[in-house]
Amino acid sequence: MRAKIDDFKKRDIQNIDYQSLFLELKELCFPLFKYKQGNCHNIVHYCSMILASKGISHKKIWYYTPAILNFNSTLCISKPDPNNLVAEGNLDWGYHVAIIFDEMGNHQIFDWIMDENKPLSLQDWISNLGLVEFKTDIEDPENYLFNIELNFDDLSKPANIEYFKYEGFAKTNYWIPTGLAINDTAYTFYNNEKEILEQNNDISFDYKLLVGNILDFECVIRDQLYNDTVSLDFQAKHFYLIRKYIELYHQNLNKWIGVFEYWGF
Repeated sequence: MRAKIDDFKKRDIQNIDYQSLFLELKELCFPLFKYKQGNCHNIVHYCSMILASKGISHKKIWYYTPAILNFNSTLCISKPDPNNLVAEGNLDWGYHVAIIFDEMGNHQIFDWIMDENKPLSLQDWISNLGLVEFKTDIEDPENYLFNIELNFDDLSKPANIEYFKYEGFAKTNYWIPTGLAINDTAYTFYNNEKEILEQNNDISFDYKLLVGNILDFECVIRDQLYNDTVSLDFQAKHFYLIRKYIELYHQNLNKWIGVFEYWGF
């Protein structure tokens, strides 16, 4: 990875070849986008910071589902998991975000989670997300993530979205390297445990319960806590497996912190 970063940093990009740029950024964030369960905002912001360091103008496009905007809705993006890690059902995303370039109305969207081979047009990107009812925002790339404010006086009204930057508490607590380390670890889990994951038995189902939902994987591997799905009994049953991936997660976290330090982020 380091050699590729050196190559990218030294290059003087004037006329942008979007396909080449897409593939270079893809290599810099591999294999993070291979784990489809979440952390799109962290992958995108990492790539956005690289673009900003090169002076390449771009924005982010955010896509919000009714499940995010409306208190009484559960409608979200629902897609089959190509890795078949979900224990039951589909991948469910309440929101999604990607990098967007706009040259006189010609949009190029970089979204390696949706398509890791080429940029997408705006129409194709929206179509692939699959909803009729949604909200999109095109925002400055400095906006890292968002808070949702519900109107509890009238829950029928859409929620208010307020963006915040990658600074202060988020930066000092390594939110982006943490998210990248989770995806890195989860994809290694997928590759290492594929033989068991592909079986149809209780153990494979348990493995999917652990890794198939990012909230559960973060709960166990990042936070070392438990919930109703990944209970204390569940974790005792798979103690050695979980310890193995907690150790790997911390190795990956140190790696991504090092990458950010190298870039000066």
